[in-house]
Amino acid sequence: MCYDAAVTRAERSSVCVFCRILSEGDPYLVARRGEVGVILDRAPVALGHALVVPTAHVPNLEAAPDDVLAAVAATARRLAAGLRAAGLADGALVLTNVIVSQSVDHLHCHVVPRHRGDGLRGLLWPRRRYRDADEVALWRGRLEAVVTA
Repeated sequence: MCYDAAVTRAERSSVCVFCRILSEGDPYLVARRGEVGVILDRAPVALGHALVVPTAHVPNLEAAPDDVLAAVAATARRLAAGLRAAGLADGALVLTNVIVSQSVDHLHCHVVPRHRGDGLRGLLWPRRRYRDADEVALWRGRLEAVVTA
C-alpha cells in the first residue's frame, strides 16, 4: 500500500531505494517484519547505525498514518533498548528528518548507537563507510538479533 497517491507501485520500485531494498532484499536489510523494516545506513555515523522504515511507501513523517508511525516508533524503541541490552551501545540517538535533510523520500527513523565519549556532538558529524562486506554482515547479524528478539 502506498500513502503517496501520486506515486504508482512501478514508480516506487524504480525510484525509492528503500522500497527496492524491502522488496528485493539487500545486504544492508536487517529485518522486515509486518509494517516495519530495519536497514543498515550505508554511510553510518557509528557502526550499527540503522534506519527503521515502514514497509509501505510513506514519503515522510507528516504523511504517516498513526498506526504506521506507532509501528516505526515501537521498533526504534526496541532497537535502541536492544543495543544497550546486548552490550553494543551505552545508549542511542533516535531521530527523524522531515523533508529538509531527508535524503530519501520514504519515512525513516535513524537509530544511532552511542557510547560515552564517542565524540559525536550535535547533528553534524563525519560519516564513514563499512570496511567491507564482512563488516556489513557482522552488523546486520547483530542488529537482526536485536530487532527480531
